Amino acid sequence: MVARSELAEEFFEEGEGSHQSKTLLDQLIEGQSEEFKRKVFELVARTGYTNYSDPLFVILLATGSLQVLLNEKPAELDTMFKRWAAKVVGALELCEGQIVRRQEAAISEAAASLIRQAHRQELTSFWQRIVPGSVAAAVVLAVGFVGGMTVPSFLKGGYVAGERLTADDAALLRWAKSQEGRQARDLYEWNQDYLPVCQQDVKNLGVTLSLGGRKVSSGFCALWVEPVSKRKFES
Repeated sequence: MVARSELAEEFFEEGEGSHQSKTLLDQLIEGQSEEFKRKVFELVARTGYTNYSDPLFVILLATGSLQVLLNEKPAELDTMFKRWAAKVVGALELCEGQIVRRQEAAISEAAASLIRQAHRQELTSFWQRIVPGSVAAAVVLAVGFVGGMTVPSFLKGGYVAGERLTADDAALLRWAKSQEGRQARDLYEWNQDYLPVCQQDVKNLGVTLSLGGRKVSSGFCALWVEPVSKRKFES
């Protein structure tokens, strides 16, 4: 009781000195005896309350129940205030937990939103980079395809409508496009004007050939085997 009285004295002195502007509790116990005030502050000291405007004090003082409880059932009053304090602490912890969970949910949602936005921006950037290149590549391929289908045939005179080649015709065309075929074509082009009279020139010149020990007097010509640019003429 001595320790409680000293603690109550300390709270009483603090209540008198530090609360220059009177709290609601000060106003309610104003006019009460010093003993009553000490009991009130002793109760405050035991419960650990420092809020002199606690609504529970206000209700009890307003109804006159605090004085009865202080006089008759101080132990029950002490237990009641401790339960009240426990409920307040529990309510605060519950509110704090709900606030933390809401903050965590908000942070998670914000993070997910940022990730989705970054993903959309990355996809947009990817397509912005790839689409022009794909279009350009498609255009080049299309031009190449069309060119491959049209340009070679155009340069070679085009296709002949209604013509069907036999196997012999195809073989002849392959030979004509070979190196031997091109050489034969060159020989003909270089000598086409001279072929009709070349054998007569051989006869007039009296030229004979020896082949396998036998002389050949007809059936051969002297032909051009080089283009005009490479022929040598004597003046």
